Amino acid sequence: MSAHPSIHPYLAAVREQYETLQNEAQRWHVADPDKSYEVAIEYHTPAGEEIRVNNVCVHPHFGTLQIEGWDEDGSPCDVVAHPQSASLILRLRLLPPGDEPIPVGFTSSQNPRTS
Repeated sequence: MSAHPSIHPYLAAVREQYETLQNEAQRWHVADPDKSYEVAIEYHTPAGEEIRVNNVCVHPHFGTLQIEGWDEDGSPCDVVAHPQSASLILRLRLLPPGDEPIPVGFTSSQNPRTS
């Protein structure tokens, strides 16, 4: 298990799984250099909308999960959810040729989005 002592347990578990899948993506790429993979994290709203996660953190004062990303139309969006009710999907995706992996951040709740 990765050492992230000051991180919320839920977020630590997500980060650990993310790192595990990144290692798996690298192994798959080494086995077949013509293919590249990325680890995507998704949040699906109760209405079924998919949010592609760019950054996820737990608010230090409120304990809420803050999810930043893009909806299916590519519009930026933020989700505030309780960690016990928000399921995140980690998916190992085959990238189209020429695409680069989009990393996911696990930063503080200071809203790092700069656009």
